[in-house]
Amino acid sequence: MKPTVTKLYSILSLIALTLGLSLPLAQAHHGQDFLTVEGYEIPSTFKGILFSDFEWSRTDGSNEYGIEPGLLLGLFPRTSLDIETHFGREAEGDWRYTSVTPALIFQLTSPDSDSPFRVAVSLGYEFADEADSGEEHHEEADHHEEEPEHHATGGHQHGVSGFEGRVILEYSTGDWLFGGNFIVDTTEDGDFSYGYSAGVRYRINKTFATGLEAEGDFADHGSHELIAGVYFEPIHQTVIKLGAGFGLTEESPDFALHLGLVYRF
Repeated sequence: MKPTVTKLYSILSLIALTLGLSLPLAQAHHGQDFLTVEGYEIPSTFKGILFSDFEWSRTDGSNEYGIEPGLLLGLFPRTSLDIETHFGREAEGDWRYTSVTPALIFQLTSPDSDSPFRVAVSLGYEFADEADSGEEHHEEADHHEEEPEHHATGGHQHGVSGFEGRVILEYSTGDWLFGGNFIVDTTEDGDFSYGYSAGVRYRINKTFATGLEAEGDFADHGSHELIAGVYFEPIHQTVIKLGAGFGLTEESPDFALHLGLVYRF
């Protein structure tokens, strides 16, 4: 179904708001190179990256939105601190803060190595907002227990407290970059969910690149999304990432738009 002019205006306004909130701070996220794949690159000691990611998705005629600003700060050689916050709006709901997730990222292979293959790990904990802990929250929890096979895309569940781990793999050759993440999340009850993000990126020139990404869950009824992306780097410090995603299963969004903004300092 085609969205109304009012809905289109709302979407454009939200994108503009994201740009307005993010650009004065500068940005960067999971991979300055991808939209959904967390990358191997981290800032050097006492350097940093500011980022903001925006997502709009449409499922069965309903719209959902998410904004995820954050900071990646170099602490020691091959070690950085990643702090991400998430705000979301579900269909017919209001914008609300959902979580903050601090994590440490460790480069297991040396950035000085000549090898095109690189490995890193990310270990963190999501502190979810517990404001909606009333009857409605318990009803949602009961529903989740009845259908444990449903997980958020990529194995990640915003608004659920628990540990998060990610194995980060990258391989580069010429103008091609391949990235992949294996994701493990837990809940406070000790349940596990598993997911993945993977992408391939081709550098057209020093300013533009294009790529294809996929993310999803390792579950019987998991969500899987395929995303076509373009990446624009007008100057070394700044990256703008745009993507259009399409769901591959009934549990996936029908369509999604992704926007990522990155600034290195």
